[in-house]
Amino acid sequence: MTLQQTLEEKLSRLAQKRFVILFANYDTAWLALFSLLDGEILSTPVIRANAAAMVALLNRKTTFCDVKLDGNIDERQIEKNLSKELSILISHNFAGKPVEYTKIAALKEKYDLIHINALDDGLGAKYNSLDAASLADISVVSFSNRPTPAAAVLTDDEDLAASLKLFVKGGVEKKAYWNYDIPHIGIENTLDEHVIQAWEHDLDTLEARIQKRKKIKAVYDESFKNARLFLTQKQEPHIQSADTFYPIILNPELQCPKEDIFNELQKKGVDVQVHYKPVYQLGFYKERFGEVNLQVANDFYRSELSLPLQNISTEDARKYAAQFLETTEQYRYRGCSF
Repeated sequence: MTLQQTLEEKLSRLAQKRFVILFANYDTAWLALFSLLDGEILSTPVIRANAAAMVALLNRKTTFCDVKLDGNIDERQIEKNLSKELSILISHNFAGKPVEYTKIAALKEKYDLIHINALDDGLGAKYNSLDAASLADISVVSFSNRPTPAAAVLTDDEDLAASLKLFVKGGVEKKAYWNYDIPHIGIENTLDEHVIQAWEHDLDTLEARIQKRKKIKAVYDESFKNARLFLTQKQEPHIQSADTFYPIILNPELQCPKEDIFNELQKKGVDVQVHYKPVYQLGFYKERFGEVNLQVANDFYRSELSLPLQNISTEDARKYAAQFLETTEQYRYRGCSF
């Protein structure tokens, strides 16, 4: 068994999916999917821009569904956004927290949708004790421990898997002797051995790393339990997040000084980030598809800051939490004036 086959087998076993197709590039995984799947798309706008970029590149019509304050697609808003032409639903486990799969599955069956869920680097999350990667028709995961993230597409669809495997071979189907065919487009896409080995190591240590992140999350939770100037992501009893980062939603009075808060935290050495700008606000998307305005997604972007859960210690987390509380308190009187 080759290194790649070993990695594919481990991913298949973990995600409880029959087929695993590896991509050297995260963008290419999405390009392959949208090249092979037909129909209009309903998507969360709070997702890495890669997926939306591939949609725009192929000029695929996309409708956006608003999100909840946890960053996940609002399953209550999906049905009213559906149409006869729409056949693909894209969701994203924001910060590693699973979407409401049971409610989405009912809509998927009712309207004959293909559900694609972006787990990104959130493998190991659970929903009703089931691995979250197993619950959508197609799961897209990434390995971000490199400048350009690698990716894997996980599915039980044998025909789709065969087409994806052909895609990563450049779309070339070899026949007898010198003859060949290209039944659909493809891009040669192979993973470097070192990336395969590193990703395999990450899978072998996945549970230990999740538990470490949960300890760091517990430090933030304890530090912020009496916070009045922001909200944190809540976890329902049936959900176990992979906890890839720690999202915080600032109160409305802190939306205007958010940039100053961000800069101040960066100066103090806090690795604060923002996840993510709604993809419909990006220039390449507006140019092709026009203006979109979703209230919660817009407010979410104005309010969201993220603290790290990976590659830090519990002591770092205590320091970051104290600095976050101090900085938000410092700017609470600034408010917004128009």
